[in-house]
Amino acid sequence: MELDRRQLLITAAGTLATSSAAVSFAQAKAPRLADLTDQPSRSDLYEWITNIAIAKLQPDDDVDNTGGAYIPGDFTFPDDSTKDPKTGLDRVDYHWGVDVSHYSGRVDLRSLRDDKNIKFVYIKATQGTQFKDKKFAGFWSQVKALPKHPTNTLRRGAYHFLAAGKNGAAQADTFLNFVNSHGGIEKTDMPPVLDLEWDIARPAGPDRWKDYSPDTILESVKAWCAKVQEQTKRVPVIYTANAWWRERGIAPKRISELSDYGIWIADYSRSGQASEDPKVPGGAKWKLWQFSDKAKVGDAYKGGLDANVFKGTHDEFERFASQ
Repeated sequence: MELDRRQLLITAAGTLATSSAAVSFAQAKAPRLADLTDQPSRSDLYEWITNIAIAKLQPDDDVDNTGGAYIPGDFTFPDDSTKDPKTGLDRVDYHWGVDVSHYSGRVDLRSLRDDKNIKFVYIKATQGTQFKDKKFAGFWSQVKALPKHPTNTLRRGAYHFLAAGKNGAAQADTFLNFVNSHGGIEKTDMPPVLDLEWDIARPAGPDRWKDYSPDTILESVKAWCAKVQEQTKRVPVIYTANAWWRERGIAPKRISELSDYGIWIADYSRSGQASEDPKVPGGAKWKLWQFSDKAKVGDAYKGGLDANVFKGTHDEFERFASQ
């Protein structure tokens, strides 16, 4: 299904309430967006890309063969998040998170926080200028409604999937209007995220970004980030993959143009997992690393979830999470 065949009619009402804690349109009317239904999940995207290209773009070279991986591909919460399966040592200064969408179905968010050693959950909000995730409102409100825990707070975050061929600023409006209609991004929430990756509709189908130059792509990214930062007073994070940059022919050094924003890198390679050193375009520093899309969380969710980590002290994580 082509995303640009549907029309978007955005209506917004209400009064902008500005505070040091958040920019929120709590009373705004939700924009009229179509539900995401048959668009591919992130797992689908990676499976399709693996089948056609990723083996050449992101090889598993330099794999550590000395007795296992620091971050195992079959990662299980909370066991692998509390102890390194390779060394048996307790993990120190690791802050774990997952991300969910309508593909995730029912997730026991309280169990993630109380039993699984998970500190944050990112929730898909919107895609392009026409689509919303039908599970966003439920996940968003459920995290906020969790009763307080004596030692752990589950932070929530919202992300937008950047669609090819749609103006970045217009897509930012879609994201902001939708999230604000559900209470907005609060001070205790994670930074807003822009998902920049393959825009593919079907197996073996083309990446819609192939028709756009690196300049056009980066201009759209910057426009989205600038508008979201202006409106929320939060510093956005960009989710992306080294392999996608290579496939799109974007010079790795150009990631420096996005240095005002954090990088959330996706790298499921065995070499990345073994070294805990994922591949980032231009060798840029990463803030978050998505290392698996099949992590197990026991009875909190029957399938596999996207698993992520922030490496740093508690204070460093708190500064990043509040930026």
